[in-house]
Amino acid sequence: MQKIILIILLIIWMITVYCFSNQKGETSGNTSGKVIEAVLKIFTKDVSEEKIQKLQLPIRKLAHFTIFAIGGVLAIMLLNQYNIPLIQKIIYSQLIITIYAATDEFHQKFIPGRTASIWDVLIDSAGALTAILIISLFIKK
Repeated sequence: MQKIILIILLIIWMITVYCFSNQKGETSGNTSGKVIEAVLKIFTKDVSEEKIQKLQLPIRKLAHFTIFAIGGVLAIMLLNQYNIPLIQKIIYSQLIITIYAATDEFHQKFIPGRTASIWDVLIDSAGALTAILIISLFIKK
């Protein structure tokens, strides 16, 4: 039963990533701009357009890292349901998420106002690997 739940969660995660990637560039920028504005309102009174623009790139890259870390957690947890060595679970999890990150970037190439970026694939993969390794420490114990 746990396998099925993890498969469903991984598929939901993939669909969610696809939906965000399928947004036109302007829509995606507006979404992240609104998130940044909301967070700024919590921590400071400086909610200028200049400040939002300044934070746009680092926040978007942090979002890539974090979203794909979630994918990494789901992948390693799913593969942990199988009786294979831990190193294979780590490698397969990383491969699944990295391949998905690459196909996600390729998909973005065809969306108006979006581009494909190898840097985003690397950030996505780093997020996944970080999460996979952390979860692996818990699995090992």
